[in-house]
Amino acid sequence: MIPHLGVAQERLKDKKVLLVLDDVDCLSQLQVLAEKNQWFGSGSRIIITTEDRGVLNAHGISHIYDVEFPLSEEAFQIFCMHAFGHKRPDDGFDELAREVANLAGKLPLGLKILGSTLKGKPKAEWEMTLPMLKTSLNGEIESILKFSYEALDDEYKYLFLYIACFFNNEDQHKVEEILSKKFLYVTKAGILVLAEKSFISFDYTTGYIHMHDVLAQFGRETSRKQFVHDQFSKYQLLTDKRDISEVLSNDTTDDRRFIGMNLSMTEKKMKISKKALKRLSDLEIIRIKGECLSQFERLHSLLYHSQKIRLLDWSGFESKCLRSSFNSESLVELCMRDSKLKKLWKGTKQLKNLKWMDLSFSEDLKELPDLSTAINLEELNLTWCESLRKLPSSIGNATNLREVNLSECSKLVKIPSSIGNATNLRELNLSGCSKLVKIPSSIGNLTNLQKLNLVDCLNLVELPSIENATKLEELELANCSRLVKLPSFINATKLDLLNLSNFSSLLELPPSIGTATNLKKLYVSGCSSLVNVPSSLGDLTNLKDLDLSNCSNMVELPSSIGNLQLLSYLKMRGCSKVEALPTNINLKSLFFLDLTDCSQLKSFPEISTHITYLLLTGTSIKEVPLSIMSWSRLYDFSMSYFESLKEFPHALDIITELQLNEDIQEVPPCVKGMSRLRVLRLQNCKNLVSLPQFSDSLSYIDADNCQSLETLDCSFNNPEIRLNFSNCFKLKQEARDLIMHTSTSRYAVLPSTQVPACFNHRATAGGLLTIKLNESPLPKSLRFKACIMLLKTNEETGDDNRSIWIEIMDKQNDFEVRCTPRNYLIYPVLREHIYTFEVEAEDVTSTELLFQFTSPNNDNRKIGGNDNWKIGECGVYQILEDQR
Repeated sequence: MIPHLGVAQERLKDKKVLLVLDDVDCLSQLQVLAEKNQWFGSGSRIIITTEDRGVLNAHGISHIYDVEFPLSEEAFQIFCMHAFGHKRPDDGFDELAREVANLAGKLPLGLKILGSTLKGKPKAEWEMTLPMLKTSLNGEIESILKFSYEALDDEYKYLFLYIACFFNNEDQHKVEEILSKKFLYVTKAGILVLAEKSFISFDYTTGYIHMHDVLAQFGRETSRKQFVHDQFSKYQLLTDKRDISEVLSNDTTDDRRFIGMNLSMTEKKMKISKKALKRLSDLEIIRIKGECLSQFERLHSLLYHSQKIRLLDWSGFESKCLRSSFNSESLVELCMRDSKLKKLWKGTKQLKNLKWMDLSFSEDLKELPDLSTAINLEELNLTWCESLRKLPSSIGNATNLREVNLSECSKLVKIPSSIGNATNLRELNLSGCSKLVKIPSSIGNLTNLQKLNLVDCLNLVELPSIENATKLEELELANCSRLVKLPSFINATKLDLLNLSNFSSLLELPPSIGTATNLKKLYVSGCSSLVNVPSSLGDLTNLKDLDLSNCSNMVELPSSIGNLQLLSYLKMRGCSKVEALPTNINLKSLFFLDLTDCSQLKSFPEISTHITYLLLTGTSIKEVPLSIMSWSRLYDFSMSYFESLKEFPHALDIITELQLNEDIQEVPPCVKGMSRLRVLRLQNCKNLVSLPQFSDSLSYIDADNCQSLETLDCSFNNPEIRLNFSNCFKLKQEARDLIMHTSTSRYAVLPSTQVPACFNHRATAGGLLTIKLNESPLPKSLRFKACIMLLKTNEETGDDNRSIWIEIMDKQNDFEVRCTPRNYLIYPVLREHIYTFEVEAEDVTSTELLFQFTSPNNDNRKIGGNDNWKIGECGVYQILEDQR
């Protein structure tokens, strides 16, 4: 019993207490119970939990801890504790339990309630309940969320519904602009209020708004209830297919105003009434995703009845052009990715409110409309518009442009000089514009430019002066093979990244590069004509990453490199003419030094450094200095073994990667004693006949093209090992059996023209086979060894690697069995070779399993193109307990 409001101060002022105030939702509660620190004795701790950060800010509390959602496995354990009473699901419930737990999206409240709801219920009831849980919230969760929602002011309620229905995981600035007319001055303030009350959160790196999936589902269901039960609601937002179908098919009078529509289409036929379309003239937000070919034309007319559209997002739009009756005056964002558009519209339209235009992946788009009225346009995304040949000169009117992305516009031949009027432009991406020959000199007017990407502009012959781009931070010119010289860097004091990789005609780096004093990343790999690096390189004292790989004509590094005390990564792989390193390479921050295939490099200097990775394979170094033994952080040390180097007296215990000289006839005895050896490279050791036993630390053997290799007098005991015996055609059967039956974490490859008979379940064509199990009862998990052979279907080049996907089906119960792993990435892809790997199947309930192996096209940009490989044969056998 508390007799009066000052009881906390009166009774606790001399006591050291731990006070926990849980679920505080208003400032007065804190003022009564813990207004001042002086109310409590020295050393006291007060912990307050709340969903409203505003309460804490108003009370002047600065030590605030945001509780993160649990990790995926922790969330699953929370669910299991409430559903089963322990951290793991009961037998046979694993797949169901994970599916239900995922619906809670790591929200502890949801995990607890869903788990408790299903506790003690049979599996059949779980399966019956699951479809309902996927489409609607649990009642108890909904009631708890509704309590917090009802406490919001009406305007904030509507703002919450808009975000839940249309703008989850969207840019905050976009949300504010699109809704500015709807909520006038409260949009920004309302977003902050929703964040303070934990309805949304911000990603401060990207500027995006995030709403938890459970809250978003609550918002969508609340909006639907307003549609069904509250015919006089101020705003009607349509997100449910049933409601949208009802509205679009309804010929009767309906006085409601529909403000937004979010429709994920399917091929299912939807009745659309012309009268109903006319009633949708107030639509301000339209999102349509998915294919809807069978009803596109009628749904298309929706755009011409709606005169106030502020957001139009229609992926896969099927028409070649918008009609002239389309009203664009209110349009703030236009997103029509992956469309069939050849042009947007004919003539000039009013675009004064347009800020974002995204027509990316519209491969038929040939031209843009007149943009003379788009004076407020901020972002223009035309990525992969492969038919686009030019930009309108009116783009110069878009003086507020911030970003222009024209990457992979492979037919674009000209950039209009008016681009120089876009003086607010920060990012210009022209990567992959392979027909672009020159950039207009007006680019020099872009004084606010921060990122310029010209990667793969293969025909670009000249780059104008960018001396006025004093804010430039990233300049990427990789693969500009016809570009002869670089612009001056005199004013590039903010440049952070310079990428000149494969700039094959580059003869020298300009001395002015030393003025780019903020440069942190310099990539010059593949500049095969580069002979010298200027001494001004040493002026780049902020440089952290320097890549000179495959500069095959570079003779030496300047001694000034010793000034780069912040340098962490130095990569010189393939610098085959470098004979020596500067003796002053004592770089205290150096972490990674790659000198692989610097074939003329004969010595390594005595240096004191903190190098962790030192790669010397493919060099002519036959001795390393004793000082290497004092490198306390050295973790990965690789080098080549030469016949003249009989022992590694001081390096035995630190070598982790070793490459043997191609002329070697046997593995040196000292190699067997290398206790930290992880990678052994034997490529092209054509005289090598056998391999001895190695340390169990070995995790990868690459014996590609060991043409004389016959026997393996060893065993591989590291379960993490990977074995590559490609093109080892003389391997005897005993060696082949060892490779095939070794337990590996990834895959093993060896030559063969067919899947061996030891894989007692085989399919000689395609990747589908069935296994019948004899075990009873079935264990919780089963392990299998699988083998596949790939066939080349055509002679096109490419496909250096392939993904092999594994799917296991329970044939008797017709559901997918959880298997680990689900896929393997294999490299290289070879004919007349087999690939073996292990698969574990969990919670198997049937004695008949269907295995399916597929190898989809690795080109993620386009689906359905030519595929060069297919599964030719496959095989599986079960790994029994005594074989493990």
